[in-house]
Amino acid sequence: NKRDLPNALPTDQLNAVLNRHDDPAFETVAAKGEGVFSALREISRLVLEEAKREYGTKGPPKPAPKRPPPIGLGLTDSQDETSPYGVKGGSRGPSGLSDAIPMAIPLDTSSSSIIEPIPMPPERTIGQTVGGCVILAKLGEGGMGDVYLARHKALGKDFVVKTLKPDRRSNRTSVKRFFMEARATASLEHENVVRVQDVGTTAQGMHYMIMQHVDGLNLEDKVGEEGPFKPREAARISLEVAKALDATHSAGVVHRDVKPQNVILGNDGSVTLIDFGLARNLSDNQRLTRQGGLVGTPAYMAPEMMAREDIDGRVDIFALGLTFYFLLTGEAPFLGSDIHDLFLGKARLKAPELYTGNLSASYRYALQRLLAKDRQDRYPNAQAAIRELTVLAGGGDLDPTSGDGTKVWLW
Repeated sequence: NKRDLPNALPTDQLNAVLNRHDDPAFETVAAKGEGVFSALREISRLVLEEAKREYGTKGPPKPAPKRPPPIGLGLTDSQDETSPYGVKGGSRGPSGLSDAIPMAIPLDTSSSSIIEPIPMPPERTIGQTVGGCVILAKLGEGGMGDVYLARHKALGKDFVVKTLKPDRRSNRTSVKRFFMEARATASLEHENVVRVQDVGTTAQGMHYMIMQHVDGLNLEDKVGEEGPFKPREAARISLEVAKALDATHSAGVVHRDVKPQNVILGNDGSVTLIDFGLARNLSDNQRLTRQGGLVGTPAYMAPEMMAREDIDGRVDIFALGLTFYFLLTGEAPFLGSDIHDLFLGKARLKAPELYTGNLSASYRYALQRLLAKDRQDRYPNAQAAIRELTVLAGGGDLDPTSGDGTKVWLW
């Protein structure tokens, strides 16, 4: 522990061990990946030598006698001083430690000294079997869940397993949202929407969802590797996302987190909308987001979401427009904008022509309709967007003069 080492070793010795690359900070040992273990060995040796010099052969001083627990935290009949957490009995693992939940109990009310909770060991998810699938490797993680690659033993087929993070399992809202995501996704039968195969909870309390595995990359990573798409391909991908949104909205569900990271482009060219973790069923009166709260990714939120207004499918149309913009330009929307400007509706997109060169009037018109600040000026639904994106994907032109006075505010 860097903070404690100066108390155990003279500063010159510590610097000599840690600053091995003549750099001013000891973090370079780890950053450069050189000499880490030798540094640890040397530190251990020096600490032991320093301890011998200070204590000789008598060893360290004896610990102070135990203080009684403060008022209000006395032992009850069911507690035992010999238990590390004051709990008698309970199951014990091979190490003999109690399985009781650790608690932080202050020992001295006159100081800030407390017994910190002992960190629980990380859950070993790799290798577990859930729903007939053996979890093989971690693919990624989000704020609420982890995503793994798994293989179904009987079918010999790959699936994706999403699990709720261990520290979220005691949060009722997180658990409800997890299972609502599963139900919302399972209710959608469409080729452009990820399929949910199973959902459940293991005997150990791990909530899981088994989903279709799409062999490919999300759009954010694809653009990061290969750059922006050509206009017609960008229109084709956006068209497929619009089809997914049409199915989603027809089922009364609003996704609320449409963005390049949540769209998978398969190696076969397929387009799949994923991650319904923030989806809302408009016919369900149960709200998991508090009144006036925000959910989603700020850079892809429609203005009415920022204003905490009631929403409908047009928030997804707006996010589709920003995704289309990203595919055409290769630039994240509102890049460099202040977060407060986003929330206040003051942020502006840079004109797409700054990145694409000559963008046809048809593409600019489609972007303007998708990204209108006033949702009344946006495409009214996904079907309307589908009609015009179909024209662009087929190489045709739109008639910008046929619009209805769309207010352009973004560039």
